[in-house]
Order: sequence, then structure tokens, then C-alpha cells
Amino acid sequence: MLTDEQVFSEQMATRRGLGVATQLAMTGDDWLSERDKKNQAKAEAKRRAAGIACSKKLEAAVDSLNEYLRSCNECQDGSGNHRTGHGDGRIVLISNMMEYASYLDGKYSK
Repeated sequence: MLTDEQVFSEQMATRRGLGVATQLAMTGDDWLSERDKKNQAKAEAKRRAAGIACSKKLEAAVDSLNEYLRSCNECQDGSGNHRTGHGDGRIVLISNMMEYASYLDGKYSK
């Protein structure tokens, strides 16, 4: 039993008078012009620079959040993470930001 997609593709091939379907899109490295290759290289370089900058800013944000959490703990008025421990949203946020910063750093700081 043929699927609807297979039936449609056979109908299109028959309608064109061809035994096989033709290529509908120009894709792959063979079809890229020099300008396209340059634009792609520029976009990748821009992404790399943005990744490195994001990693540094995430590390700075983690330092700032750690300092804030330390200050909250020193107040001893319940605003710290004494009761919640590792379930505190600030600690989870710090962990996630550090994980992503190290991912970006590992990927783009070569």
C-alpha cells in the first residue's frame, strides 16, 4: 500500500513525463557562491564572538548573584537560603548559568 506522499510524488513524476522526480531546490555546498560562503563565514564569526561575550557576561552575573546571596545569608532575616538549601531558585539559577557559560566557553573559546 502506497502512502499519500508516495502517490503524490508518482503523480507529479508522471505529470512531468519523467520516470523520476526532479530536484526542486538548489542546496548543498555545490550551489553556494563565493559571496554566500563569505556571508556564512561572517555570520559564524559573529556567532562565535557573541558566544564568548555571553559566556563572560554570564560568569559576571553568577559572581554578582553569589555576592547577593552571600549578603542575604549574612542578614539572617530569612532572606537567605538556610531553609531552602539547594532548592533555592537562586542556587538553581547560578548552577544553570554556570553550566551554560562553560558550554559556550568550551564551544567558542578554541
